[in-house]
Amino acid sequence: MSDFITAQDITNLSKCRRIVYLDRHGDPALRVEPSEYERWLMEQGIEFEQQAIADYDLYVVHAPEDPQAAFGATLQLMRHGVEMIYQGTLLYEGLHGRPDLLVRVDGGASRFGGYYYRPVDIKSARRASDSHRHQVMFYCYLLHGVQGFAPDGALLLNGGPEGGGDTEIEVPYAQDEILALLNEVIDTIDGDEPRPFITSACQGCRWRNVCLPLAEKMRDVSLLPGIRRDTWQALHERGVRTLEQVAALTLDELIRVDGIGRKTAPRLLARARAHVEQRAVLVEPPRLAPPVPGESFFDIEGFSHKNVDCYYLLGLLVRRGEEYAFEYDLAERPEDEREMWFSFLDRVDTLDGPVYHYGAYERTAIGRLVERHGGGAPARRFLDRFVDLHRLLKNSVALPLHGYSLKQVAPWLGFEWTGFTQAAPESIVEYHRWLETGERQHLEHVIVYNRDDVLATRVVRDWLLNFSST
Repeated sequence: MSDFITAQDITNLSKCRRIVYLDRHGDPALRVEPSEYERWLMEQGIEFEQQAIADYDLYVVHAPEDPQAAFGATLQLMRHGVEMIYQGTLLYEGLHGRPDLLVRVDGGASRFGGYYYRPVDIKSARRASDSHRHQVMFYCYLLHGVQGFAPDGALLLNGGPEGGGDTEIEVPYAQDEILALLNEVIDTIDGDEPRPFITSACQGCRWRNVCLPLAEKMRDVSLLPGIRRDTWQALHERGVRTLEQVAALTLDELIRVDGIGRKTAPRLLARARAHVEQRAVLVEPPRLAPPVPGESFFDIEGFSHKNVDCYYLLGLLVRRGEEYAFEYDLAERPEDEREMWFSFLDRVDTLDGPVYHYGAYERTAIGRLVERHGGGAPARRFLDRFVDLHRLLKNSVALPLHGYSLKQVAPWLGFEWTGFTQAAPESIVEYHRWLETGERQHLEHVIVYNRDDVLATRVVRDWLLNFSST
């Protein structure tokens, strides 16, 4: 890792201070390699960037492996007043940045004359995040030091199908804000190793094989699902740092901790007990109907990339008589979404049992499909039968797990995904491969993955029924 502080440090700070620290002090051999989905995202980002700059007359700076040489080349181009610089390098007081574009703006005053440069960063995203804005402000700060003038910056985003083109978002320069972030980065790098705080976001972090084992060894209270950082901090300040210490508290003692109310305390206490005792702990009996013919387990696969935003697979595990059958409606191409939707509505309108799903995604997707194509009346009849097992499970049972996602709960219950595709991000890549190549195996991978998801959902429902009756 370079000794320079970079824009990536600013971005990582918004995710977790430990990433900033471990990028400097951690063992690189312990970093997890990017997943296929992460590599695909990087490929798509590069492709979008190249498309975005295709029509520009650019001066390109090379030698990124030699920051000093690249900075010298960038300075030379800036002194000559070229209109636009691609992948220029900026160095200033131990900081290193490579904005995608440096764009000349006339009418100002800088060390170069009656013009200055502003940074424009290209992101294959449809909305500007705080980390995107902070990255651009970091470049503004560097430019302030290099050219003696503090510019505002901009983000060039993918407008998506609704936007009809790329979108440029202005990013005003806020010096106090970026200085505060830089100071926090420096304090993190130079300070003691931050304690691990485990969240669902850790599943995608390349340092997860370092932080999770450490938190487990420490028995840290962040292993409790859903605990907020401020609550975690408040518990630590009271000297309550381990799962065992939480489990030993009374409800009244827990309620006195900032961020823990009377509704939250019993669940938090039950989750601590579940971890300590390594078993499921009943919080309140779940309200579940016994299995009936016509019940179904439902899962949707969606795809959003560039100018394509669609749902392409609506899968059901349906009980017909005493048997369960996997049935689905498929949009082989995004333009087939409407036909798939009405075929699906005809299918589910013949059913009258509960519809079990896991999480909020399916309900949101049905609402969007109604907005796009209609079918409101049968869709409402379908939605009226929805039972969210994710919410039901979290409210009724505490498990000795770090989270309650289907990919965490179902394996704990003994279920295994059997196909080539094991997670939702991978299914997105597979559908994209299918659209690109027409090779049927990619589509089959997604169908098997969807089938496994609804089978896993049924496993959770059946376990809940059996657990609550014991």
